[in-house]
Amino acid sequence: MSISISKNMRVIYSLVVGGLLLIGLLLALDGTPHIARADPGALFVTPTGTGTACTTAQPCTLQEAVAQAADGDTVFVAQGTYTGSGAAVITITKSITLYGGWSGTGTGALVLPDVYTATLDGENARRVVYITGTVSPILDGFTLRNGLASGGSGGAVYAYNASPVITNCRILDSVADRGGGAAFWYGAPVLGHSLVMGNVANGSQADDGGGGVSLADSTATVEGNTIRDNDASNAAGGGVAMLHSAGTFEANTILGNQAMWAGGLEIAGSDPFTMTNNIVALNTSQNGAPVRVYGISNHPACSGGCPSQGTLLHNTFVTNTSSNTSWMISVGPTATLDFANTIIGLPGGIRVEEGGSVTLDRTLWETGSETVSGYGTFLVRRSLYGDPAFLDPGGGDYHIGLASSAIDRGIDAGLDGDVDGQTRPQGDGYDIGADETGLVVTKEAETPTAQSGAPLTYTIRVANTSDVTLNAIITDHLPVSVTVSQTSGGTLILPSGMVVTWTAVITAPGGMWIETLVVDVDPNYVGSLINLIEVTTQEGAKGNDGVTVTAGAYQRYLPLMMRVFP
Repeated sequence: MSISISKNMRVIYSLVVGGLLLIGLLLALDGTPHIARADPGALFVTPTGTGTACTTAQPCTLQEAVAQAADGDTVFVAQGTYTGSGAAVITITKSITLYGGWSGTGTGALVLPDVYTATLDGENARRVVYITGTVSPILDGFTLRNGLASGGSGGAVYAYNASPVITNCRILDSVADRGGGAAFWYGAPVLGHSLVMGNVANGSQADDGGGGVSLADSTATVEGNTIRDNDASNAAGGGVAMLHSAGTFEANTILGNQAMWAGGLEIAGSDPFTMTNNIVALNTSQNGAPVRVYGISNHPACSGGCPSQGTLLHNTFVTNTSSNTSWMISVGPTATLDFANTIIGLPGGIRVEEGGSVTLDRTLWETGSETVSGYGTFLVRRSLYGDPAFLDPGGGDYHIGLASSAIDRGIDAGLDGDVDGQTRPQGDGYDIGADETGLVVTKEAETPTAQSGAPLTYTIRVANTSDVTLNAIITDHLPVSVTVSQTSGGTLILPSGMVVTWTAVITAPGGMWIETLVVDVDPNYVGSLINLIEVTTQEGAKGNDGVTVTAGAYQRYLPLMMRVFP
């Protein structure tokens, strides 16, 4: 089966070739740059800023800039540590954008948050960021730490009735009754590509919990985050607690969290919610399963009760443990879950309580059996058994190796990417679980049409998306109506110059092999030129791609010009 590469992925590959030096620099810096213009709505901040100008030449304090900014304005925050007084370091009531990582000099704003770290510190005395009102601010590139909301919500970030976008941030070492790291009530918040670590929810009431993140009565998007080593020892949801929300969880790693109940993840009364490409591992509970989903009743927002209904695609649940049960996932009353392409690893399984319902399709059971039980309703079909061959489970790396029983054994669940944003599928089928491993193979022609008797240039790319260096054989099956005129390092196999092969060592992770091949089209040929590229490796990864070019004689139309001569 040919690999389907999206147009976006092809553009990315082109950018990789054209911008190699820039990409190398950014990778070395491990930062996410933003290039912005210092328009009249931009304000600039340094830790030692004074006055009210808020310009690059005369920066002001963070609090001054936030107070001055109007809807649509941008605040650039220089490296350094920022503290405050009162209930929060900053309070945001407008739809403004704050970028951390400004260098502190220059008239523009090249923002490199991992180079010029901007830290907002609650000093264990106050919240870090409080957002309120029907606003949509953006916080990008900050370290938010040491927040405290004693008796309240959101130690580092608390958003009430707002729809903020919190992205590329580190949310660290903060404490609250609920949402030790961040709490979102109402609105449509987005938490993306951030690290949420070392936070504590220390409340013990029914609505408390969410050591890392708490979501309530919201339409939330939680995407691309690492949520790890957070704690809710007296409540539920060590990593995440979601109550009466329509949440989307995409490509998160929820790792090593702990709680009284649901050490990794608790979802209550939420309909609908989706989970795709998530890794939930090494979480622990004192009571009950480390992952818990159930409906609720007697909630003020629910007339007659709130069910939970979720779709869970390409997720990995492994090494989640409890002090008093062997079940990894608990599905409670009025909860309906549909799983597809799931890895369920040691030591657990799924417990379906009376009134709950579960469907599992194409599950890889590391336990060696379909471990599903309870008084509820469950349907298990097309199960598989074997070793997921995780690369380093002891070190928290749950990417699959090339010996994994998950490779090419899933169904098409409608996802075209994995937990790392790599393309699905990469081999003969979809890999089960959050990770897709192997090769991405593309062959492109310089033009969709070619002139008979003229040269035609192809470009072949093989990207290694596994974590193993690959020893590859690349075989290009050329159409019979062309002859090879230019290649480098390849071996031409006769007859008729129809096959060219190369050998290559493609490093991991992220190595790429690129080759340009020039052929001459037969002068008398008119029709389709169908081309197939195949890649095999000693390590077992493989891939292929095809391209079709239409060949024919070009017709030239010359304008007829009329002139009147005297």
